[in-house]
Amino acid sequence: IRLRANGTFDTSFGAGGTVTIALRDLGHGAVPALVVMPDARVVVALGGYLPLTGANTVMRRRADGSLDTSFDSDGIAQSAPASVPIDVVDMVAQPDGKVTVLAHDYVPTTLLFMYRLGANGRVDGTFGDAASRTNLLASGITTGRSIDLIRRPDGRYAAMTAGTTGPASTIMLARTDANGKNGSTVALS
Repeated sequence: IRLRANGTFDTSFGAGGTVTIALRDLGHGAVPALVVMPDARVVVALGGYLPLTGANTVMRRRADGSLDTSFDSDGIAQSAPASVPIDVVDMVAQPDGKVTVLAHDYVPTTLLFMYRLGANGRVDGTFGDAASRTNLLASGITTGRSIDLIRRPDGRYAAMTAGTTGPASTIMLARTDANGKNGSTVALS
């Protein structure tokens, strides 16, 4: 749904101000993250878009709500730099059209990571320390959940995660440079 500043539906978006997306896995549907790009395109993470796996998909829509087919050739980026289904938790937009994604693997959550999609919707191979991603587990933590991602004004990233190894959760904070490299993750509790 897109609303005008006065709270009424923006009828230039979709059909009367709404866009409906049919999920392929009818048992699981969610929008865990959404970002508006500087040019008014909308990038949406969809939970349950792929059948059976529950994995998230990242989709980009034009300012009018139509699918942006310049994004991974069909508007839907179904790949991520992981060999397992993932849950997208948060995303941040860059002025150049790139989107950085915070995610963890679906089950079990042994991968906590961030990766970047180029303006073309493809995984940015120049991002991250290994396999086009930045791993976010602190030393001694083997499982966890991703929570929040920010892009600082200087372009560097900070991510908050929670480790679930052991009897209690451990809050972790990770920092990287603007390309997801030279990162460090520390346990805060």
